[in-house]
Amino acid sequence: MFITKEVIGGTVKKRTWKKILLSIALDIIIAYFVAGAILYAFQSRFIYFPSSQDFHHCPGFSDAAALSYNGTRFYEWGQHNKLIVFYHGNAGSACDRAPLKDGLRDMGYSLLFVEYTGYSNDGEQPSTELLSKDIERVQEYITSRNYTSVMLMGESVGACFAAYHARLSAPERMILISPPTSLSDAAWNNLPIYPYSFLMTENCDNRKELLEYQGKILILHGEKDTIVPASLVNELYTMIPSREKELAIIRGADHNTIFVFDETWITLKDYLQQKRYIYDAD
Repeated sequence: MFITKEVIGGTVKKRTWKKILLSIALDIIIAYFVAGAILYAFQSRFIYFPSSQDFHHCPGFSDAAALSYNGTRFYEWGQHNKLIVFYHGNAGSACDRAPLKDGLRDMGYSLLFVEYTGYSNDGEQPSTELLSKDIERVQEYITSRNYTSVMLMGESVGACFAAYHARLSAPERMILISPPTSLSDAAWNNLPIYPYSFLMTENCDNRKELLEYQGKILILHGEKDTIVPASLVNELYTMIPSREKELAIIRGADHNTIFVFDETWITLKDYLQQKRYIYDAD
C-alpha cells in the first residue's frame, strides 16, 4: 500500500491514501448538499433578476400609459381594437423592452407590456405565486377593455407566463420566443448536477400549460441559443397539440440577441399580418 509520511514534532505520522481520498470525497459530498440547500432556499434569487428601473420614469414608454390594475403594473400603448400582451424575460424590466414596442407599433395592434411584482423598484421578491397573480389580473383587465382579439407573446421565462395566460383565456394566437419545456429542464441543461424537478418550487412547465392548446402559435428560437437549447424547444413544439403551429429558427441568433436580427422582425411581421402559412405540423 502506498503511504505518505508527515513529520510532526519528531513523530512520524502515517496517513493512507485511502483516508485522504475518503476525506476529499466527504468534503465534496458536504459541499454538494450545502450548495443544493442554498439553491433550494434562495432559488427565486437565482431565477429572477429584476432591475431597479423606476416604473413611472421610463423614457422608452413616454408615449404609453403607465398603469396599475389591482397592484399589477403595465405599459399600455395604442388605440387599436386588437391587442398584443408581452411578457418579458427574467432579467431587467418591462421598460428595457421599449425598443420592441417601436418594432411592433406599426403592425395594427395595441400593446400591453406587463411588469412583474418584484421588478422596477416595487420592493417585493418575485415568486411564481406573485407572478401568477399578475397574469390573472392582466386577464381581468383585458376582459374589461373589450378588445376584439388578443395575442400573447412571451420571451424566455416570459413564455411560461404567456402559456399560463393562454390556459386562462382563449387567445387568437401566441408567439413564444426561446421557450423552455420547463425551468427545471433549462436549469439542468446549464448545470446538470441536481434533480431540479424535485428541488424547484419556483418552476414552470410549458408542457403542462400548453398540453391542450389548439390555437395558432409561432415559436421563434435562435440557432446558437445555449441557455434554452434546440432539444428543449423542439420537444415543446412537438408536444403542442395545435395543428396550426410553426417553428422558426433564426440563423446566427443566440438567447439574448434574437431581436437584433432582421429575420426575427420579418418573421414577426409576416405572422402578425397573417402572411405566413401556418401549417399542419403533423
